Amino acid sequence: MARLTAVQSLYEIDMTSTSIKNILQDFSEQRWDNNKILDKLILQKYRLAKPNKTKFTAIITGVMKNQGNIKNILENAVSENIYLDKLDRLLKSILQCGTYEICFDSSTPNKVVINEYINITLAFYERNESSLVNGVLDRIAKIYDMKNK
Repeated sequence: MARLTAVQSLYEIDMTSTSIKNILQDFSEQRWDNNKILDKLILQKYRLAKPNKTKFTAIITGVMKNQGNIKNILENAVSENIYLDKLDRLLKSILQCGTYEICFDSSTPNKVVINEYINITLAFYERNESSLVNGVLDRIAKIYDMKNK
């Protein structure tokens, strides 16, 4: 849930130019801890995972802090016929979060990170986009692993 929420937040920041401070505050005060819809779903015995707020905050702040590096990494990892600036904003948010975790946060194995972002992609898109996410993040992981050996 932290990863999904981070992707949604980056998308919102990109679409609305909302500040990261406002996003973090909104999620903490409105969307998680004081959410009438979420409370109603829980009462109806639906089980929604609660996001790990620490992980969410680390991903969002990490992506924003390393934006320039992440953009360069992604531009080098996409194939020649794909232009990063032309990608759908949500897809770009997914790739940014995945790239951040692979290159700047070693707390989760790369295979797990890639799988998580493929699953997030499948929640919003069809197969082609998930294949793109898989290919790009896998390429980044291989390059990053080689640099760290």
